[in-house]
Amino acid sequence: QGDHPVRAIAVVAAAAMSPCASGPHLPLIQVAGTNDPLVPYDTAPSAPSPDVPSTTVLNEFAGWRQQDRCGSAPREAALAPLRATVWSCIDGPLELATDVGGGHGWPSGATDAIWAFLKPLLALPTAPRYTTG
Repeated sequence: QGDHPVRAIAVVAAAAMSPCASGPHLPLIQVAGTNDPLVPYDTAPSAPSPDVPSTTVLNEFAGWRQQDRCGSAPREAALAPLRATVWSCIDGPLELATDVGGGHGWPSGATDAIWAFLKPLLALPTAPRYTTG
């Protein structure tokens, strides 16, 4: 445990990477398109490629939920035109903002979704004490 200068992670059209078992658990928002050819959303590529992650966004997010000890029942949030699914976790929320039909790029609504996610975390007087491992 300890103070950590980073309050949250925001990722758009990119792999958020697998969580590190020994690192701090941080709130995370990931914005992903369901038709992104470079960051697969729910179906892994049939042939390995150094340019395309082999883990899907949904599988990667399942690892984050387990690592961050999230509740099993997410809530849906209204972030039109994105579809947001939010899990409550020990050290803060995890949010998957899905651009249904979207490809590889910065989707409409991504900036607003990220700001809505980060604003309450940035309003805290000091950085939260996140747990590790």
